[in-house]
Amino acid sequence: FSFKSVSNLGQGREFHSHASAVVQVLCTTVEGMEDLDALVPHLQSLAYKHAKLGVTLQHFPIMGESLLWTLEQVLGPKRAWNHYVREAWIKIWSVIQLVMQNEISTRAKIVAAPAPQQTPEKSRQLVQESWALAEKDLEGNGIKFFMR
Repeated sequence: FSFKSVSNLGQGREFHSHASAVVQVLCTTVEGMEDLDALVPHLQSLAYKHAKLGVTLQHFPIMGESLLWTLEQVLGPKRAWNHYVREAWIKIWSVIQLVMQNEISTRAKIVAAPAPQQTPEKSRQLVQESWALAEKDLEGNGIKFFMR
């Protein structure tokens, strides 16, 4: 984080701004759970931005644990934290983590891949032909995408 060298982290402006942004992302995610078609691109975009800032796949389990701990601290005193709530949050975090980690991994592979030795027309043809096969079972393939 760009604010990690701040001596009194809890009082730094950058830190407060980032913390607010994280909570806003959680709000958007919770609200968007009803419409995954809209939520997934949002999370992919967020993953792309974070990857450019140096976030790696190893950060996600740490963030998940921090989220669960924070929710327990907030909801526990209100008697709103229990095994069922914890399990529900673990499931939603797993979705967030899967989508964002897949996006970061995919972008890293694209950047690392050698440039193909084919024309743009050939690339377009290959994509269109392969998609014609894949689109025959969009729902099944969509499920496979998220079950990877």
